[in-house]
Amino acid sequence: MASPGCLPTMQDDLGVLSGDNYSVALAINNTGTTVGYSKNTSTGVQRAFVCYDDGIMHDLITKVSNATGWTLQAAEGINTNGWIVGWGTKSNTQRAFVLAPNQ
Repeated sequence: MASPGCLPTMQDDLGVLSGDNYSVALAINNTGTTVGYSKNTSTGVQRAFVCYDDGIMHDLITKVSNATGWTLQAAEGINTNGWIVGWGTKSNTQRAFVLAPNQ
């Protein structure tokens, strides 16, 4: 059986990234890896996250190489191989991204 990731059951609290108070899971793959976003509703700052089978929510930007200039704001999908799609900003321009995070 696959490891459960951040959501051992659908009734469990997803959690948030440090400093945030709100999060949304947007996708989960067959291995239990969960992606979405975590947000501080007071400041409006929103960050994409990934949660592997370690059960810990990770800021997605810390899991990719060569992310200079990017702010990853939401991870919206993940496939069986761990490729993640979402959106963020680079050079103050909103852009889509596709990436394979380092674990």
